[in-house]
Amino acid sequence: MPTGPDVVILLDGKPYLRAQDARIYVPPAGYGVVTVVTRRSQTGPSTQFLVVDGKRLPGSDAERINTRPFNRCACEARALTN
Repeated sequence: MPTGPDVVILLDGKPYLRAQDARIYVPPAGYGVVTVVTRRSQTGPSTQFLVVDGKRLPGSDAERINTRPFNRCACEARALTN
């Protein structure tokens, strides 16, 4: 699968994240941003990982991240990075 151009996500008008594909999750109240980033490979399967408040979350790499229960996960992921 060929990879396309990167997308650039701006936060307050400044570059926040550059990725091949990204889904942003913002909590309904308070501050913080959790992003699921997808990295596509021409030779193997795609991988996903979490970026919490601009920092990659160590150990979050997976073939696919289930975002259904994301409100709870976002809070836990943020707690791990503080």
